[in-house]
Amino acid sequence: MCQVTRRVQGLLYSVDFVIRIFQNKIVNNKSFLVILGVLLVVSVASSLVILVIRARSQTVKTNPNIAVSVNTPMATNEASQKEQTVLDNLASAASQQDKDSQEDLVAEVAVETDLVDVTGCNPVPKVVKVRADQAFEVSNTDSKPHSIDIEGYHFEIPAMSKTALIAGFGFERGEGIYTYTCDKSVQPAGALYITKN
Repeated sequence: MCQVTRRVQGLLYSVDFVIRIFQNKIVNNKSFLVILGVLLVVSVASSLVILVIRARSQTVKTNPNIAVSVNTPMATNEASQKEQTVLDNLASAASQQDKDSQEDLVAEVAVETDLVDVTGCNPVPKVVKVRADQAFEVSNTDSKPHSIDIEGYHFEIPAMSKTALIAGFGFERGEGIYTYTCDKSVQPAGALYITKN
């Protein structure tokens, strides 16, 4: 509201200045009309810019596909906390059997999708559910490549691109919970929950 008020005041001062110039006969009628036309165009353009900015911010707030966290900050925050809890539990698991014991929690948190974004080595979603032998993509919008290590298998994800992977990767144990690291991190960056076809 203050920005609009300041713009209106600025416009009024400009119009007042032009009127004073005209009254003092500093410029002729033709120059006055040109100056008045320019002021009108500038004021209309600035109003349109303000309207576009407001419309875009409202679209982001109301479109659930673009900014879920704006509409449901608690749900997104809770999901992130649960994902992190799953990753912490999997990181502290001493054996594969300990990891497999977390399956109920992993199944609850896992998001079924065919796209994982590893930008900044902060995967979204962190826990992904995919069917065995299903293709999925790993995207990286960073300006540098990232490497993903899934239990002994190494994958390079080039900068500004997507890489297609197949769930299973020839892993000997088949379906189950697979943690992965990003750029040789010590803690898991995310987890794949591979289920039967």
